[in-house]
Parts: sequence; structure tokens; C-alpha cells
Amino acid sequence: EFPHKNKWGNDGYFYLSYYDQSICVPESFNYNTENYGKESTDYYLIDQYDLMPSCEVYVNAVDAELSMANVFTASENQVLRAVSTETATPGTKVTYEIYRLNDASANPRDGQLLEKFERTYEYGGYHRENLQKGYLIPAGEKYAIVVTLLLPNEQHGMFIDMDYSKEAAEAYGLGSYSTAVINEGESLYCEDGEWMDLYKVITEVKQEKAQKGETNVFVYDNFAIKGYADPVESPELTASQSVVDEKDMYYPEDKITYKASVKNKSDADLTVLLDSSLTELGTDAERVIKSGETFELE
Repeated sequence: EFPHKNKWGNDGYFYLSYYDQSICVPESFNYNTENYGKESTDYYLIDQYDLMPSCEVYVNAVDAELSMANVFTASENQVLRAVSTETATPGTKVTYEIYRLNDASANPRDGQLLEKFERTYEYGGYHRENLQKGYLIPAGEKYAIVVTLLLPNEQHGMFIDMDYSKEAAEAYGLGSYSTAVINEGESLYCEDGEWMDLYKVITEVKQEKAQKGETNVFVYDNFAIKGYADPVESPELTASQSVVDEKDMYYPEDKITYKASVKNKSDADLTVLLDSSLTELGTDAERVIKSGETFELE
């Protein structure tokens, strides 16, 4: 026998015999314990769509460049600080891209790129990564997390959790089944530069099988891509403006100078995008405002 550290048993350990045959699919977990033991009622938000229990993972490996994305709408003012995704093949390299989307965006990359980075994972599993800084996403605004998986054989991968459908359970006498709920505009993938909605693709496959009289054996979940955010009070940023050297009377040729200030009231560094009309360069520009600091611009 050998000891296993856990949250039960004598001093947090229990014993499992080498001859035990009850464990057939072993898994290991590394929990996020940053708030463990703290007396706090704070909570954080998890933006996610993959809620279906699944028994298998569908793996699609292609030579063409392939990316997956989930598009989320902020339910409240929040600071995005971490993202996560799933891999199924050891040695997979993942490229993460986080976008704040434009209004009526055409695809998950149609917006401001907030951060991009790469990670290579020794084992398959679920991986959470902290961002370099927090990004403010106002309530009602959309953002996208795009992931590109490069497998050890240099192919690109797409993973979708799946399970048996109710139709299959009734047809083949299975003991259990799952029901998937995927909505339009939630999960999308890009192959060779063309974006496709996972909801539409799966719907078309179901309709085609139904027309042929074939059984839809499996149901498919949204992509296992999540965003982790802290809720913030509104407003997170306070802004004010005033006229420099204000006069009692102005003439047509007078030049008026405004002074604007923005204060970051959050606990995280925030990135703000200044409109081109406010910058000397004539183009949109980013500014990072550290927690508690005030940014001023004339």
C-alpha cells in the first residue's frame, strides 16, 4: 500500500492497495487555491458554455491552420484575468489570443487584440493560464478567446467533448445519455481563414442524418474554452475633463485646450484604448493604467 494526500482520512492521507482494481481511469487535479482559507465573500466569474457531461473527446486533426474560439458577453462589469482550454494529446502547443470585440463583429478576431501568448503542455488535460494583466470588459460587451492547437506531428487539432444521444440510448438500449445545448454565435472555428459556427455545422449534420434515416449516435458540446474574471463596481474607471486656462470669452481663432484624467479604481492594472481624436498620432493608442493611478492627457 502507499499513501495519497487528500482532504479526508488520517492527517489528510488515505491508503490504496497496489492490488486495488477499482480505479480504471486515473486522473490528477491541481486546484486553484489562491483564495483558500481566506475569510472573504468575494466571488469570481467563469464564462463558459461546455456544461455537458461527456464520455469521449472527438479529435479532428488537419494539416490546414485551424483555430477554435468562444465568444462571451460580459454579464456585468468585470476584469478578465485568466483563460483556459482543453488538450487531449501530450506535447500540444497552444496559442492563446484574447480580443475585445467590435460592435457587430464579423468573427472572433474582429476587434482589439488584448494579449497573445503560447504554452506547450507535456500532458493532455485542462489548462488554466493567468493573463499578464487584467482587462476591463464592461457589462454587455463581447470578448473572444481564440486558441490554436499545434500537435506534435505538426497538424492542427480541434477537440469537442461528446456523449451518446437520447436517440442512440433508445435505439441501442444504452443505460445513459446526455443532452447538449449549443447556441448560435457561442463557439466558432476557423479553417484556412474561413470562420464557421459550430452550432450551424452540427445542425446541418443532424439534418443530413435525419434525411437519410440514420441515427444521430452522438451529441456534441461547445468548445472547452473558459474565461475567468473578477466582478468590479461600476464605474471601474472614473474620468473627468476640464478646460486649461479657461477664459470668460472666446473668439473664432482661439485654441481651447482640454485636460482629461482617468483614474483606475480597481485592484488590477487596466488597459484603455484612446480614440484617435485624443492622440497626437492620429491613430488609436493603448495606455496601461496601474491600480490606483491616474492618467492625464492634454
